[in-house]
Amino acid sequence: MRLVGLLLAAGMVAFLALALLVTVMAAQPVPSSSEGIGDPAVVQAAFTMQAHLFGPRATLYDRDFPQTVIAYWNSICHGCTEMQSGSLQCVMFVLGAYALAGQPLHIWGNAIDFWALYQRQPGWTEVPTGRGIPLPGDVLVWQGGAFGHVAVVTSVVPPTSTQDGSVTVAEANAPGNRFPGSALPGNWYTMPIRPDLSFATWAGYRVLGFLHQKIALADGAGELPPGLSLAMPLVRLAWDEAVAAGIPPGYFVRQINQESGFVPDARSPAGAEGIAQFMPETAARLGVNPFDPASALHGAAQLMASLVQQYHQDYAKALAAYNAGSGAVTRCMQMQPTTWLSCLPTETQQYVKDILH
Repeated sequence: MRLVGLLLAAGMVAFLALALLVTVMAAQPVPSSSEGIGDPAVVQAAFTMQAHLFGPRATLYDRDFPQTVIAYWNSICHGCTEMQSGSLQCVMFVLGAYALAGQPLHIWGNAIDFWALYQRQPGWTEVPTGRGIPLPGDVLVWQGGAFGHVAVVTSVVPPTSTQDGSVTVAEANAPGNRFPGSALPGNWYTMPIRPDLSFATWAGYRVLGFLHQKIALADGAGELPPGLSLAMPLVRLAWDEAVAAGIPPGYFVRQINQESGFVPDARSPAGAEGIAQFMPETAARLGVNPFDPASALHGAAQLMASLVQQYHQDYAKALAAYNAGSGAVTRCMQMQPTTWLSCLPTETQQYVKDILH
């Protein structure tokens, strides 16, 4: 659970395009002081990483472990022992999950340091034990041992006033348990959360609480544009299609807002049509009715998921390809590998920046 403390600033590393929906349910739950529905992107990233971890404390990873995570680790701590198979640390796991989800954390240290480092970080809230219920995607922080421990929350069953709930986390380098009767690899730890919102955990360790990213609706990928909410049917439809396609729903809502302002019959001077602004030939190829919001949003979410795969999980490139075309993005990558965005049209550069920032 040891990691040398560092500060970092890292770029966008987008996540693999398969969604895993995590349900939070229980009768008469104790209210949570977290906001929103959780962060499916971080949860999916944690599941993706866990599929390649093994060993009693999940410190080993196989040859098919996501290379984007390894590249990210090398970019922040090249060749560090803490990222090596056989010595993988809990902090590296958490950093890797957030990076793979396209939300690299910009400040970190030893596990126990997270509690102090994120106390006043803009966009984050620190919820001490007893004050709230974590959501999937939150970072749980323990005190104990020499360096503490951190893990990614993957599912939650809130307690009732008379019955314990449970919190399951994905982690590295800690005693864990696999799901009963499951062949899932990796390290999954399920602990009771009591009606008083305290946690039952390992002897010698204490859960300090959890870190929650205070993003509107906890979409894990930025706030919704001003004036939009999930109470609006088309915004909710876009959100749900993004979750189903395995792409960050907050980004997708902002993308559709950028395309058409959620106007179903929008038309551009260039001939793009509908809420997702498909060119007629693209809509025909995908079998999409551009003026039917349900059809168009489904097609747009699926197209974005395929572009994320095509560009090896680089969400910025996927957005650029949606706006300017894959051919233009590929040419710019060949001409200017490290500054590819700057060679695309100014409109595309602004499009990517407006959605991701």
